Amino acid sequence: PDSGKGFIQRCNLITHRCIHTGESSYECPECRKNFNQSSHLVNHQRMHTRDRAYKCPKCGKTSQNSALTSHQRSH
Repeated sequence: PDSGKGFIQRCNLITHRCIHTGESSYECPECRKNFNQSSHLVNHQRMHTRDRAYKCPKCGKTSQNSALTSHQRSH
């Protein structure tokens, strides 16, 4: 289906088509949630980064602060 809109960049056309068809081109590798724009995926991934802001100094594992405390006891 043609909406009659024109796009200079092909990527903008693909994004526009995904909006109409419900297709998702970008999948979060962390939780498998799908997004039709890469910028939406990037914003979403920041949420995962914030959730794992603490790093174990012994093994490098990252997690939330409360989980890291429990994890460190395992060493």
